[in-house]
Amino acid sequence: PVLFTLDDLQWSLSDPFVMECISEFPDAITLSNDTCQSGIMFVGTYRSNEVKGGDFLFDRIETINRSIRAKTTMLTVGEFSTVDANKLISDEFCLPWRYTKDLAELIHSKTARGNPFFVIQFLRSIIQNKMLE
Repeated sequence: PVLFTLDDLQWSLSDPFVMECISEFPDAITLSNDTCQSGIMFVGTYRSNEVKGGDFLFDRIETINRSIRAKTTMLTVGEFSTVDANKLISDEFCLPWRYTKDLAELIHSKTARGNPFFVIQFLRSIIQNKMLE
């Protein structure tokens, strides 16, 4: 099995190599005898607020969807709510939610309204810097 992963495609669309990889992916799937046996998977991530319908990326996704041998699944990861951040923090510290609620509200407010990446990075930072002791 082979897994191709391209992250932050919204910034990579001007890169000729990335464009070629995305363009050739449906053909690579079609060359295999059986999709289930091909062992090829492509994972691409992008920020939906930075890519608009009609862009090259959406055109390629539609082409892949129309391909007989390839299937796509779109997963949307939204912002963490304060409750989501609190669940993460309470799990990290093995504490009940009521003890971590204030910290969750602070982290949520400091991380672009709950951007999951920033919530995790902020939490790691305060743990590594021993700011909670």
